[in-house]
Amino acid sequence: MQERWITAFAQSLMPSLGILMPIGRTARLAMPLNVSGKAVRLRFSNIPGRKASVIQGATLCFMKDGKLAPGQMPVTFAGQDRAVIPPGELVQSDAIPLPVLPGLTLALSMIGTKQMHTMNSLGWLGTKSPKGDFRNSNFESLPQSPLLSKILGMPLDPTVPLFRALDVLTSEPHIGISVLGDSLSQQGRWLIPFMDRAYKAYPGQASLLSAGISGNSLTLDTEPAFKGIFGDAAIKRIESDCFSDHGVNRLLFALGANDVFQADTILYRHPLPTPEMFLSACEYIQAESHARGITTVAFTIFPARPPKKNKKLRIELRQAFNDIIRKTFDLTIECDPILLDGTSYKDGYSSPDGTHLTELGGKAFADALDLKKVTGI
Repeated sequence: MQERWITAFAQSLMPSLGILMPIGRTARLAMPLNVSGKAVRLRFSNIPGRKASVIQGATLCFMKDGKLAPGQMPVTFAGQDRAVIPPGELVQSDAIPLPVLPGLTLALSMIGTKQMHTMNSLGWLGTKSPKGDFRNSNFESLPQSPLLSKILGMPLDPTVPLFRALDVLTSEPHIGISVLGDSLSQQGRWLIPFMDRAYKAYPGQASLLSAGISGNSLTLDTEPAFKGIFGDAAIKRIESDCFSDHGVNRLLFALGANDVFQADTILYRHPLPTPEMFLSACEYIQAESHARGITTVAFTIFPARPPKKNKKLRIELRQAFNDIIRKTFDLTIECDPILLDGTSYKDGYSSPDGTHLTELGGKAFADALDLKKVTGI
């Protein structure tokens, strides 16, 4: 089979408020692999940025038993160890001759200078470690105690500024599974344990990619003051977040909760979307996916605690939107039977906000998913 680039790891991408990263600050990310290949390259995005950003001193190495293995490989850009990324643009590293195999983990370390943008859900509010994100120099998890984490009753997410995706040069057949989701997928409570299941069941056969964003809506743009956390409607970001990755042939659609429960609030001042609006957006996602030979697998809308304003209407809209999801996409996965006991989350499955999953709820959801149905393998 002809060699080609496929995307083996994609970090969640978000618009940014332009968080400053002090000169010399190191960011780190561990990337699990489920593909065989002979070379890798990295992509960094400043698409949502307002100012040019600079990265330098990036290196890759393998991890073994949670520790960094010897033999760091420099990441270069047109032969240089430094790259300037103008606002609204993306850069790609040179190919790095690094043989990779399923089950390995790659560690990325880089130094940020000038204006940096964290790209990952609410994580920018919790970037407290002097070493960057929530990992120390040995990639060991660090304790989290930012105020927002306490308020939300959930952990925040590690971030690596500007990192978009890792591509691998391979000749092996491979399935790329891209998730178009919101914070419920981006936070990884169900996505990470499901990825672990898929990688163990199908070594070397599939990669699970997440371009999740916190609080994202399918149909609505968030208010300008909150774009750094919530961003534009998913119908606007699907091209850069899903279709730009190499080798995607399966799309997991996991959206809709914020269209129902956050519209007509301080975050989305738009009126509640109509069924016609939601149907049009779903049909657009389906048509654009099919035009690229991508099969769609859609989740019904995750449960959430509705606000008091128009509560009855929101519950009715969720039912109507779920019917649209069932009729529009290729395959449907029902969330309620897995997560709910009657009309409420099962005990221990939900965070205090009544919407997001706990680790217990996420693992239960991941364990209940049909591997073959979701992956197509």
